[in-house]
Amino acid sequence: MKRILLFLVVVFCLGIIYGQNVENVRKTISIGGDYSYPPYEYLDDNHFPAGYNVELSRRLAEQMDMTPRFRLAKWAQVRSWLDDGLIDMVQGMALSSQRARTYYFSKPHTQTWRSFFVRKGSGIKSSSDLINAKVVLQQGDIAKDFLSTIEFAGSVAEVPTQEDALKLLNKGVYDAAIVNHMHGMFIVGKDKLEHISVLWDKILVKDYCYASKDKELIERIDVALLKLATNGELDTLHKKWFAPYAEKLPHVSLLSDTGTIITIIIAFLGIFLSIVMAFRHRGLRNRLRKLSTEHKTVIEHESELLREHQLIDSSSFVFYKCSVNTMQLKYISPSISQWGYTSEDLINEGMGMMDHVHEEDRNAILELIQKSPETDPCTSTKYYRIFDSDKNIHWVYDFSIIVHDDRGEAFSYGFMQDVSSQREMEKELIEARDKAESASIAKEQFLAGVSHEIRTPLNGIIGLINVLREMESDHSHREIMDLILSSGKSLMGIVSNILDFSKIESGKLELMPGKFNPRYLIEELIKSFVLQREKGGIDIRSRVSDDIPDFVIGDMLRLRQIMTNLLQNAIKFTNSGWVELSAEVYTLSEDDIRILFCVSDTGIGMKLAKVKDIFDRFGKADSTISNSYTGSGLGLSIVRRLVELMEGLVWVESETGSGSRFFFLIPFRLTDTTDADVARSDPASMNNSMLILLVEDDPVSQKVTKLQLEKWGMQVDVANSGYEALELYDAKTYDCILLDLHLPSMDGITVCRLIREHERKRGIYSKIVALTAASTKEDRARCLEAGIDEFVTKPVDFRVLHRLITKDKQE
Repeated sequence: MKRILLFLVVVFCLGIIYGQNVENVRKTISIGGDYSYPPYEYLDDNHFPAGYNVELSRRLAEQMDMTPRFRLAKWAQVRSWLDDGLIDMVQGMALSSQRARTYYFSKPHTQTWRSFFVRKGSGIKSSSDLINAKVVLQQGDIAKDFLSTIEFAGSVAEVPTQEDALKLLNKGVYDAAIVNHMHGMFIVGKDKLEHISVLWDKILVKDYCYASKDKELIERIDVALLKLATNGELDTLHKKWFAPYAEKLPHVSLLSDTGTIITIIIAFLGIFLSIVMAFRHRGLRNRLRKLSTEHKTVIEHESELLREHQLIDSSSFVFYKCSVNTMQLKYISPSISQWGYTSEDLINEGMGMMDHVHEEDRNAILELIQKSPETDPCTSTKYYRIFDSDKNIHWVYDFSIIVHDDRGEAFSYGFMQDVSSQREMEKELIEARDKAESASIAKEQFLAGVSHEIRTPLNGIIGLINVLREMESDHSHREIMDLILSSGKSLMGIVSNILDFSKIESGKLELMPGKFNPRYLIEELIKSFVLQREKGGIDIRSRVSDDIPDFVIGDMLRLRQIMTNLLQNAIKFTNSGWVELSAEVYTLSEDDIRILFCVSDTGIGMKLAKVKDIFDRFGKADSTISNSYTGSGLGLSIVRRLVELMEGLVWVESETGSGSRFFFLIPFRLTDTTDADVARSDPASMNNSMLILLVEDDPVSQKVTKLQLEKWGMQVDVANSGYEALELYDAKTYDCILLDLHLPSMDGITVCRLIREHERKRGIYSKIVALTAASTKEDRARCLEAGIDEFVTKPVDFRVLHRLITKDKQE
């Protein structure tokens, strides 16, 4: 005994010595608990921790010379913090053998149990009266397992919180509720639930302890608890917080009749260890302030989460939880009221997810769920129809995620949104699209017909004028023919621009890239303008940089069209001086080149304010000059569309009275083609002994084309229809067949197919060149499938025609 007293004196002296050096430095201990579990622990109206556990923890921390820091949240979050080491201990956890394998538990500081709460006047006097009752409890509560031990045969409903269970019981929805006794009595008093009484049977009694992963900390807690129990403070806390709710307070004995001296020694050892720990952690003052700030931030985040939860419940989205196996609803948000239901009605009546789904959509939903993989999480989106309470149909968008609980049961969590108006809009848009596509097809067919009807007579007019110009005539006759030819070409340019613009607008115009010589293209184009120019006082010229490659890959025809439109525009607004087409390299790489073209003139120019609108549809630089300078206004708009289609840029620089400069930058691919790969043929200098079959129903086009072919030294047979062409083909073998696609009785594509069939039987082959007024992508596909080799667009460019007819011979 003397040795023990001596040891206590030594410990006391050491405590005084170390206490003088600690300078009041106290260690902070982080304590976790439930944010909404009164009277044990909760956040009061000012969001400060309160309750029995909180007050007890403060007294224990004072005993251990520590500063408590509370982190109250949802129970699952608190458990996660403890597992991850973010808090030191939990201040209230029911002791179980399973949990004892994971955590260290203190000696119990109180007890917790569940009670049966019943509705007054229900006639239920004891637990034996509950066998066939309707019982409500919190989701996941272990009380559900307890019911199976008393041969319970009634119905069980689960709700998110114990407070929800008691409120539904008070309304008379259920016969009884199983909730924590103290917590339930607190709610009954706070919410004034006047129709509820409690059965004083205690079920599922558990010891309420501190839990931690730190064994040493739990040992210190036990010492502090022993002291509070000894001096009566623990009993005082019990009476303060539990007396209004308990018939008889549980007695917790922390002292034994023996070993009191040993307990006191342990207490002093605890003090000694506290001093040592305080000395080792004297530098934690700053950390304490930091943790205090973090605690405040956590409280703010928790408040924000609560507000967000309220916003979600009041939104137009309907959130739900249902069992995947039974498709029974476990929870559905109050926003279901938008379809005439209440959450209580759907859950209490045992409604399933499929009960309100349109019968035509049920199988598809079930198949989608059944095909879901068993991995977590598994998400899906679906559209289906539901009925509201008045049997009206609504389209909903449903996003869900399937997860499995600890027992392996699958649950679907998701939200639905009414998208009936969007579905109706989609239906209208689809109908509008179908109508637009039908109108587009009709427009294409109309344009194809217009193209054929206009180009065919123009082909005759321009062809005959060309024939006449090559005959001997006096100066006045030749001048008249030149004027007629110019007018015909102008008319053809307008028609071509209108049709091309329509194709561009509808997205039907496609590029046809190939190898060509840009220098030769510019030379030939300038030469044709010089020969056909109407204004003698204008110098039409070109300037091509020496570093422009001989051959590139691109759409030569569309590039020629851009240059032609710009040159025509420049000549139209230039009365004297010059018009120049130039080309120079802008950028050059191993495989690609960008060429900068420019059409400049010394014409009237335009106002700066009008430059930005010059490429608009039907746009002109100045409406005041329209009477003097006529035109469709489409040429420059087509230029811009074609340049953009070729992935290029176009812009203009101009001033009134100082001329204009139209720039366009086009990318091309480089090629190794040499001069020998591209032949230049002059039809006028060649004489070809070839037998040609011309299939054309228009007399003028027949005459013009036949005269030109015979001029080249070719023999020509003419067929007025497809049937006549087949008869002539059976009698002779032709080198080339010129076939108009628009023929009476039998169209040109059908004629081509029949000729190819005859060729397979006869073992011969003739080139077929189509003469067409319009060649859309669809027309070309049909022609190629039928066996047509080449295309020539009316009015026929005889240089192109000669090259196509004699192509094989030249090669």
